[in-house]
Amino acid sequence: MASARCSELHVYDFLVGPTATARFGKSSVFAHALFGEAHSSLSAGAGLPFIGGLSTGVTSATGFAMAFGGGVDIGLSKRFAIRAAQIDYVRTQFSSLDALASGFATNSAGQQNSFRYSAGIVFRF
Repeated sequence: MASARCSELHVYDFLVGPTATARFGKSSVFAHALFGEAHSSLSAGAGLPFIGGLSTGVTSATGFAMAFGGGVDIGLSKRFAIRAAQIDYVRTQFSSLDALASGFATNSAGQQNSFRYSAGIVFRF
């Protein structure tokens, strides 16, 4: 019987920073500059017949992260809005050794550049 092997890479960004908002009635447009850290973890596992899955952490790393972007909220009421779009440029910077060891980068630069789009529901307090 064959076993299934898998690996999982997780990256979490913890970012804070200022946000500028322009309101138009119930709707708003915003822009932000966020800075903080990114944490990546790589785990490997194997699925064994009749026994189940086994997994273990292989490596993890923490590095610098930043995001610049903005979006549009369409107001439904004073407390609720639809986030029509939020688009961010996200950059993470891990040390060269951490980036190669975790498999997060294929070169020794250790930096990753990407774009992120999100949408959803906004609850205002």
